[in-house]
Amino acid sequence: KQWYQRRVRVDWINELVYFTSVTNSIEVVDYDGINQRALIWTGLSAPRAIELDPDDGLMFYTDWGMTTAHLGRANMDGTDWMSLIDNTSTDQRQIKWPNALTIDHPNKNLYWMDASLSKFHSLLDSSFIY
Repeated sequence: KQWYQRRVRVDWINELVYFTSVTNSIEVVDYDGINQRALIWTGLSAPRAIELDPDDGLMFYTDWGMTTAHLGRANMDGTDWMSLIDNTSTDQRQIKWPNALTIDHPNKNLYWMDASLSKFHSLLDSSFIY
């Protein structure tokens, strides 16, 4: 089996591996490599980074899509997808090529870097906590 992933993260609670794929989807597979499935495959054009919060059952990801660049959130089963910030934002948190992404678990905050704008962002910049 061939794997075409961009970024990989581990859910240590449920023993699952999540990844963003070059097939423009977010997928999950068991630790043993069996039972691979796509969780989100619509509304994405170039998913990039992914982070998990297994304690709250949430995943966060970035999408570089030219018309749909965004930072998104979904439940870890792929349901209840929503865009937190997209390329139509007019505040200081512009987004174009959201790349690196990490979670500050104790403070429920996300940080990301934008490769095109060379900027570092935080959701707490706008008093938004995920």
